[in-house]
Amino acid sequence: MNLAHLQHQLERIYEVAVPHNVDDFVFSDEDMARSLGSATELPTISEQLFVQEGHHGMDVSLYLEQSVVDTFVMTIPPCTYTTAISPIS
Repeated sequence: MNLAHLQHQLERIYEVAVPHNVDDFVFSDEDMARSLGSATELPTISEQLFVQEGHHGMDVSLYLEQSVVDTFVMTIPPCTYTTAISPIS
């Protein structure tokens, strides 16, 4: 399971359609994070927000250490509770 799958589950649970994909903003590639920020900071942090002026506004990306993503995704059970939150007819 990955963050995009988790996003899809949440969209189904809350019956919303989000036009953006979490994978377009969140990444866990340490080399990419080092190239975007300070290489000296990265070993001591598990997350870092990158904001940069782009062609049409601000570009925003969030670096999450892979262990953070794994922990977060593993704590969310598979989407087996959608029937439990369905309205009673």
